[in-house]
Amino acid sequence: MTEIDYLELIKQGAEPWNRWREDHPDDSPDLTAAYLFEADLREFNLARVNLDRACLIGANLQGANLQGANLDNAYGSKANVSHGNLHQANLSGADFSHAHFVQANLTQVEALGTNFSGATLTGACVQAWQVNAQTDLSGVHCDYVYWGAVPEKRQPSDRTFATDEFARWVRETFEPPVATSLPSPVDTNRPGPSQYPGPRWTLWAAGIGMVGLAIASLLVVILRPRPLADPLADLPSGEIDVSSLPCNEPAPGPLPNRPADYEYANGVEFYGSIENGAPADGRGTMVYPNGDRYDGEFQGGKRNGCGTFTFDSGRRYMGQFQDDDFQGIGIWMLEGGHYYIGQFQDNRCHGWGTFLFPDGSSTSGNWQDGRFVGDDTLSCDRGVPSDPKTTTPEG
Repeated sequence: MTEIDYLELIKQGAEPWNRWREDHPDDSPDLTAAYLFEADLREFNLARVNLDRACLIGANLQGANLQGANLDNAYGSKANVSHGNLHQANLSGADFSHAHFVQANLTQVEALGTNFSGATLTGACVQAWQVNAQTDLSGVHCDYVYWGAVPEKRQPSDRTFATDEFARWVRETFEPPVATSLPSPVDTNRPGPSQYPGPRWTLWAAGIGMVGLAIASLLVVILRPRPLADPLADLPSGEIDVSSLPCNEPAPGPLPNRPADYEYANGVEFYGSIENGAPADGRGTMVYPNGDRYDGEFQGGKRNGCGTFTFDSGRRYMGQFQDDDFQGIGIWMLEGGHYYIGQFQDNRCHGWGTFLFPDGSSTSGNWQDGRFVGDDTLSCDRGVPSDPKTTTPEG
């Protein structure tokens, strides 16, 4: 049987993807832990697709067919799912904070523990929702909804929801009452909401090689994990396909068993092509006296383009660089299983991004100068600064 590269197929656009789905009606593509950051998935037929723990942050899913899709523990903050069909989709444990569900079909959706905070649901069709006390509806923007797909069953019928009224209405209508008798025995081996693993990243060297490791060809027909083993890795291993990122760097390999091709006056060593007696533009490796290391693209003697910067502490950044700085989109990997995926400016998390915690939970939103806007206690460096500006060549 020929293996299908789902991510490559997705890259071709909605028409080729939908045609393939029509020709293979019995296939349910597995996009587990796929990285579809800001992907254009408008009008895609994703019915019954497994998107468990997929990264859909900022994705455009307008008009997409997600009927019966599994979005369990997916990361979909700021995604646009307006006019989409999510009938009988599983959104349990997913993060859809600040997402848009305007006029979407959300009938019979399972949303146990789903984060809808700050989302927009005006005009959505709702009926037979499965929600619980952990379903977060704080700050939801919703003027009205429809009970099923019948326009006459508008709720409220002749006005709009007042502030926080929609959340109360959902809980009164769909949330099961609190049990007054002893609960039935439960399977204690089944993980609870806080035990579900977050996205599994392929870890390498000092810890995580998620994106080079992967947030590859985002659309891999058979999403095969790419284990990049490293005997020094002390974090839980896993996989994620991150081909949709602007940069998808390989895991840094061992240094050449020879003297450096160029050495700067301050002891920085460069391995790569030399032109006119100095490091040439292109790819190379730079090793710093303090133990830090950079593997990637150079231009004008500086880190420019795509690359991986590994601190001596084990922290790592994989993504875009400009004039030696973290600048653009990348993944920031910290100790203890913490990750940040999103935008950077001047070596700091800055712009839209998502911070992932070891227990699988996440916080998405705007960041400014390394801190989450609205919660100054959440910093991208976890209170221990790491700055690549301390390691630049001289002479």
